[in-house]
Amino acid sequence: MRIRRPRGITVQQLMIVTAVGFLGGVYIWKPLILKYRAESEDPTGESVKESASTVSSSVLPTKTSTETMSSTNLVGYIKNSPIAVMAAGIFSTLAIVGTYRFAIRPRLERRRREEAESYAEYIFQQEQSHKADLK
Repeated sequence: MRIRRPRGITVQQLMIVTAVGFLGGVYIWKPLILKYRAESEDPTGESVKESASTVSSSVLPTKTSTETMSSTNLVGYIKNSPIAVMAAGIFSTLAIVGTYRFAIRPRLERRRREEAESYAEYIFQQEQSHKADLK
């Protein structure tokens, strides 16, 4: 599916509208996210009000000197953080779209051109043999 932008809308305008829409969604969903975090309190005892005061501190986990980030810790963090789930969804979507655009579509277009060329060559040969038969 191809998404087309309407005439007269520049890429910059589209980016601004996307950013405003994203920020509006954050503003609307923030109370529900805070409620969810309050219900699933961290075992460290950190208060929800302190952790939600800034967006940057709630996006990334804090590491202590004894704690290292392993793959199981990362998966657990992604499951418990709505922002991380959204980021994982965006990343996977970009990976799928990029793979299609840069790996799959060029091969399909090349194959389609080769088939069209072979059909055209066949038709040309048929016309040449038909002209030769008439002479």
